[in-house]
Amino acid sequence: MSTLSFRNVWVEYGNQVVLERINLEITSGTFLSIVGPSGAGKSTFLRLILGQERPSQGAVLLDGEPFPAEPGPDRGIVFQRYSVFPHLTVLGNVLLGYELAARPFTARLFGTARKQAVEKSRALIDAVGLGAHCDKYPSALSGGMQQR
Repeated sequence: MSTLSFRNVWVEYGNQVVLERINLEITSGTFLSIVGPSGAGKSTFLRLILGQERPSQGAVLLDGEPFPAEPGPDRGIVFQRYSVFPHLTVLGNVLLGYELAARPFTARLFGTARKQAVEKSRALIDAVGLGAHCDKYPSALSGGMQQR
């Protein structure tokens, strides 16, 4: 089990203090909600978790070690606004990620590589409970389904 620790974390932009004295331990499997008014620092806090932002003071630690500066595949975020391609099916949207990763210029896979990417895509789609909707377009899905 991993623990993400915030030790006396401050984030400042010039003279503006956005976050101050954040001391928090988040263990694997924890469900955490961040609420507050506009401008309270919620997005800044999320950027710290993603590694997109560094604290002005204090430390962010993962299992007691400095948190890696670059986000990797082990971190993700669900955005408020959906980022799906309306002209692609659920399978097409997920498959595109594999195609772009393997072929950044053409975004096309063929033969065995495509078959494996489709299998991986279907497994991910099943894992988030959308297996029965694999061939539907985003317009036929609810907002929550589009986020998944």
